Formats: sequence, structure tokens, C-alpha cells
Amino acid sequence: MSSDPVTEAVSRCLEALPAQQQIKVAYSGGMDSHVLLHALRQTLAHDGWKRLSAIHVNHGLHPDADQWAIHCEHVCRHLRVALDIVEVRLVKAKEGPEAAARRARYAAFEQRLQEGDALLTAHHLDDQAETFLLQLLRGSGPAGLSAMPAEAALGSGRLLRPLLDVPRDAIRDYAVGHALEFIQDPSNRELRYDRNYLRHEIMPRIQQRWPAAARTIARAAGHQAALARIARELGARALNEAEGEVTLSLEALSHLTPDVARLALRAWLEGCGFSPPSKVVLDRILDEVVAAAADAEPLVAWSGAEVRRYRGMLHVMPPLPPAEPDRVVAWDGRRALALPQGRLSALPAKGRGLKAALCAETELKVRFRRGGERCRPAGQSRSSTLKACFQRRGVPPWERDRVPLIFIRGELAAVAGHWVCEGFQSAESEEGLLLQWAPNA
Repeated sequence: MSSDPVTEAVSRCLEALPAQQQIKVAYSGGMDSHVLLHALRQTLAHDGWKRLSAIHVNHGLHPDADQWAIHCEHVCRHLRVALDIVEVRLVKAKEGPEAAARRARYAAFEQRLQEGDALLTAHHLDDQAETFLLQLLRGSGPAGLSAMPAEAALGSGRLLRPLLDVPRDAIRDYAVGHALEFIQDPSNRELRYDRNYLRHEIMPRIQQRWPAAARTIARAAGHQAALARIARELGARALNEAEGEVTLSLEALSHLTPDVARLALRAWLEGCGFSPPSKVVLDRILDEVVAAAADAEPLVAWSGAEVRRYRGMLHVMPPLPPAEPDRVVAWDGRRALALPQGRLSALPAKGRGLKAALCAETELKVRFRRGGERCRPAGQSRSSTLKACFQRRGVPPWERDRVPLIFIRGELAAVAGHWVCEGFQSAESEEGLLLQWAPNA
């Protein structure tokens, strides 16, 4: 007698995992995740179930959210599965509550994955078809139409979707057959959400005409995933460099056609760990940043990333905090100072750095560039504007306003991570402080 599709899928997944690998289930308390958790608990033989645990993320969006967490505790206690309940509060954003909740949820998952852990989610065949159609209606290319991969990296671990080939009906049959009690979120019926509208209004009509539509659409997503992989390989080969590097030479793009340049940019950005931008954003990078005048300071931003240009190089980075020219912070020079832009610290050093005696005599003031500051780096014959000093050293413009300046008795004494000004440096026999500046990544 053959087992059901859910158990077969879970068994295949477990067979592919190392015997001692920790398995964590993203457990919402709904039908799909309850079925996955139950099937894993039933399938793991002997003491294998002891490496199984669950993570429940409480977004606090629904009035019954705390009751749902209690339900999850009850289920996991019955199954003898450890449960980690994570409470998150969403920050209002343009992306909408669904996307914000998903982002917060996966951030919580990522934080709880140790090296080599596997996080399993209960996404299934119908979810895959819905995701493909949503991306299609948004005008996505092959990367977006790839929908959800069966396996992907997530933080220090791996994200696995063992039920991706299992239809919703088979999951429902499993839940009924094992008399599982699960949460039914009323928001899943609200047609104002795009996915719910597709699920309840569109997909039933499609499947009435084409019964195998979910599986066929999922197969199309697989074809698009193959095309996306080819595109990434072509893009990487077109660059022939910059794997994981946060800068990219404009020369590397200059001989490429626009289509290949977009592939190359996407490959570079993904290789640096940033979410791939849309074609519209890629075109903006080519038109507004790559093609900008040499003395321009262009910027193109999208979710979680910014691309800028300086001296023939593209730079990608997380969104920078705003510059704070009016901020002034007192510092004793001994304890590390946490600032919105990064961390300022000092290491004792004989005959190097800022004269320690001066720091002991008076309180240091830390502020940022306002314009017009002058600096005579120790050992140099004349002073220059701070802007000119930065230019000579090749410090990009967006970094200049975010480098801490250390003042003693109203005079610029040091530029953290760069220079000590003449008159404030320690002599060879004196104790000094090496100022270290670690900007936020």
C-alpha cells in the first residue's frame, strides 16, 4: 500500500538531509504548516524527531494573534516538538502589510538558523502556481517567473520547500485523515489581497477548464527558473570579474549591449547579496548612473540597496543613514562610541595616533562635516580643505559627510580612520590613540 503524497514528499526530503541536521519548521498554525509539522514528526524514526523544532512568528496583526500562538504551543506540546515563538512588530512601509509581514518573518527565521540548519516551509503546488501568476501580472522577467525554488540559502542555513509538488487537495486530505486541528485565518478570505483574489476567484475557473493547470503552471515556472540560471551565468561571464565585490568597473560594462549589460548588473548585484532589482531599476542604473557625467553624483535606490558612481566605478551598498551635520557628541576617547553611521573606537599605541595626554585633559567633541573645514595632516607642510583631502585620498562623496571628525578645544584634531592633524599627533615617546572607524555595513 503506497503512502500519501504528503508523506512521500516529506520522506524524500528527509532522505536527502544529513542524519544529524537540525530541522526547523516555519509553523503558522494553519493547515499547510500543521500538515508539514505532523508529517515530519510521524516520519522521523527512532530518536530522529528530537532534531525537529518549530518557529512561530507572531506579527500581532490580528486580534486573535496571541490566541494563535497559544494554539501553536498546544499542538507542539502534544507532538513533543520544541517551539520558538517570535514576536515581531511591523514598521509601516510602502510595500504593504503582506510584504512587510513576509520580510519580518523571514528576517526572524534567518536570525534563528545556526550553521547548517534547515528551515522547512509548507509552500505547495497551488502556492507555486499563484506566485507565478502574480509575478506574471506584475510584468516580471524569468527571475520573477521562476516563482519559489525548492531549495535556497537562508542566512547560515538552508530554506527547503518539500511540499512544492504536492497539491492543496492532498494536503487537505492529510489534515482530514489525521483529524488535525488548525487555525483558519479569516484574512485568507479577504479578496482585497491579490493572492486571495487569485486563489478564490480566478484559479477555480482556470482549473474548471484546465484541471491540471496548477501543475502545468508550476512546470512553466521551472522553465523560467532554468532561463534565469542561464541569464545569471551569461551575466557573470560577461563581467568576468567582480564576484561578490561591492564595486564594479564601468569599463566592464562599456562593451556590452543593453540586454547583456542588464544581465551583468543583475548577476553582480545578486553576487553581492542584494535583492535583484526590476528591469525598470536596471535601466535607471544604466541610464542615470553608468551614463552619467564623470563629475556627477548619481544615485539609484530600490528595496534594501543603493547604487552610486565614483571615479569610473559603480558602488552598491545598503541605504545610507542621513548625514547629520548638526550632531555633536561628547566622547572620552576610551570607550567605543556607537553612532548611527557606525562605530568609533580608539586603540592605545606608543608614538602613533592622537596624543593621549590631550584626550585626558579635555573632553573630545565628535561631529560631522558641515563644509569649509580645513585639515593639515600630521607631517604635511600646509593645510587643505577637508574636501580636497578626501579627494586626494579617493574617499567617495557619500562617505565624506559620514566620517566622524574629532575636535579638541574647538579645533579639528583628527579625521577618524584617515588623519591626525598637525599639532595633535603623539610624539615617538608619547602614548597615542589610534582612531578606528567602522561604518555600518
